[in-house]
Amino acid sequence: AISINNGGTNSWDVHLGQDNLVIENGMQYEVSFDAYASSPRTIYALVGMNSDPWTVYHDAQNFSLTTEKQRFTYSFTMTNLTDHLARFGFDAGGTTVDVYLDNVRLVEKESSSVDPVNRSVICETFELYQNYPNPFNLTTTIGYHLDVSGRVIIKVFDLNGREITTLVDMEKPFGNHEVVFNGSDLSSGVYLYKIYIGARVITRKLMLLK
Repeated sequence: AISINNGGTNSWDVHLGQDNLVIENGMQYEVSFDAYASSPRTIYALVGMNSDPWTVYHDAQNFSLTTEKQRFTYSFTMTNLTDHLARFGFDAGGTTVDVYLDNVRLVEKESSSVDPVNRSVICETFELYQNYPNPFNLTTTIGYHLDVSGRVIIKVFDLNGREITTLVDMEKPFGNHEVVFNGSDLSSGVYLYKIYIGARVITRKLMLLK
């Protein structure tokens, strides 16, 4: 619930959202949510940059709310460079009419356009586990699980999206697997590691403390 005592002048003067999300170039995303208001009004949904120039990664998404709960959905393809610190949320300023939200989802959809290499097998189900230890000093172990065999790629990136290294790039059988990442040549900080299987990607953060 967004209880608004002072709505300000602009829609962005009241914002409810989440930041530090990874929105990847070429991927398709779907946003869905239930919403209503204490009286009819408009809210604005967005996925975009969390810093100047505050770029929004899709066409304007304005939704007219009534006092009855409704389901809203929109989709977009990320055409900008991958953003590892993106934000997702709702602008609800410009009025003091309260807003109520439920079942809010931002879902990554499959897209063949992000497949950077030829991958012959797509795993229907897989998991990338949190590295351990985390934070770590010099080395850490990354685990993952495959329900069926397939080609696996695991890469490490910095927060600017620059690739640090490729840890895995080969066919793997079904089951649990582990790979060790050595960060001895890197500076302390937060990094990202990603597993690619077919057109699907999972991203997690790791922290190096020296």
